[in-house]
Amino acid sequence: MEFDGAPVGIGLTLGPIGLESQSRASRFDFGIPRLLHGIDTVIIIVALFALGEVIYLAAKMRQGKPAVIPVSLCVKLDLSQCRRERQAQR
Repeated sequence: MEFDGAPVGIGLTLGPIGLESQSRASRFDFGIPRLLHGIDTVIIIVALFALGEVIYLAAKMRQGKPAVIPVSLCVKLDLSQCRRERQAQR
């Protein structure tokens, strides 16, 4: 499946939101004042990465149960506590 037109479609869908530059008329704000300035680019980029992750995980779940990656507690512990925790795990 190819998504050659996906970036163009996303841009054409989200680009017009906010105030029109010449007449300052609001477009696609649906009465929400926060949308008058448009949608921040960073929010769109983070949302697209999250959407990609959701699609990836959905594809993995179709193949079977995905493996759970254990998270280490060493991030919140100091060095001596981290060593004790690792020894306890072995």
